[in-house]
Amino acid sequence: MYISKIKSDAVPTQERLLPDALRMANSAFNSKEHKYKAIVLISDGEDHDPDALHTAKQLADDGVMINTVGIGSADGASIIDPITRESKKDENGQIVISKLNETD
Repeated sequence: MYISKIKSDAVPTQERLLPDALRMANSAFNSKEHKYKAIVLISDGEDHDPDALHTAKQLADDGVMINTVGIGSADGASIIDPITRESKKDENGQIVISKLNETD
């Protein structure tokens, strides 16, 4: 039911706090249990946080299975600012393009 409602603009910010999100999801599990724990991670696969893989490995050591679902386009699309309704730009004034990274 929830997955059918997911759209690329569901999270309008470009910041990534993947390690924090993984730790928060993990906190919902019984810490004494080391099986039957799974997280479904829905992402475009862009890697903006080097700590994300480390956090995922820590959770795996604790018995958490992380299932990933890639969404987006391999060609990419601009990120629309919800306030200005304009494409977000980087520090050089170039439009930010988010692309699905299917290899990670």
